[in-house]
This record gives sequence, structure tokens and C-alpha cells, in this order.
Amino acid sequence: MPSFIDYIKSIKEISKSFDLDTTLQLAVDNMYNIFPNYNGSIIFKVEDNRLWSQTVSMIPKIEKALKYVPQKVNELNIAMDIDSKNLVVQSILNNKVIQSNSLSEFTEGAVSTVGSKMIEKILGFKVGISIPMLKGDEMIGAVFYTKRNDERFRD
Repeated sequence: MPSFIDYIKSIKEISKSFDLDTTLQLAVDNMYNIFPNYNGSIIFKVEDNRLWSQTVSMIPKIEKALKYVPQKVNELNIAMDIDSKNLVVQSILNNKVIQSNSLSEFTEGAVSTVGSKMIEKILGFKVGISIPMLKGDEMIGAVFYTKRNDERFRD
């Protein structure tokens, strides 16, 4: 389990960044280094009733896994009204944390089921969680984390 010092080091590294894109990339990459079963994350931003992928963790094997995504990560988007079964969309619409052992439930509308299954296998995906992001009262997006073990994320 990470120590308090690990958290402080991570926060200090993130705070050195000068722009939002760098801050987001450091945030998702540092999680991989701090937590032993963490497998990566993607941050999504809400814009014009769509979810847009902002960044993805640069973890081992990610380049191989991204070959199963139909476009570049920063072009990946989901129509919130059309793809309402997507668990990231549900997380945002209901302002609720959602977990699942099926990656395809989080990628519905963006990546094919076959593509999701291949990504699961390559990265060793076992469980994912979508957490809504608020700025004040405004829903601005969600962060999606994954783990390589079957243990669900704790509260």
C-alpha cells in the first residue's frame, strides 16, 4: 500500500506541470507507479453532450492495446444520448461511481466488443471504475481507472 510520502511526492510532481494536458497526463501516469494493482486510466471531458477522451495512462503494453481503438485516444468520443448504456456515461448522468468487471461496458459506443476483449487480455484488465468529476456544481467529466486484480475498488 502506498505511503503518505508517496502521495506527497506524486502531488509535488503533478504541481510542477505548466498546462492542463501535462497535469492530466502526470496524474494518470503517477497512479500506475503508486498503486501495485493499478492498470491505468483515462480522463473524459463532457463537451456538447459528448464524452471526449483527454488522456490515457502510458503504462506497459498500452501501445499494443490502443491498436484496438478505432481512432487516436484524443479523438475518442461517445455520444451521451445515443450511448447511454455506456457505464462512463451512466456515471456522469447519475453523478454516481460505477464499477464493473467488463471493460466493454465502459467502452460501449467507442470500441467494439471484440476490441474491448483484446484490450482486456493485453492489459490484464480485471475491474474498472468510473468516477464523475465536478467543478463546483458543474459536471465536467469522469475518470476511469482499471486494476489487474479481481478486488473491487474500495470506497
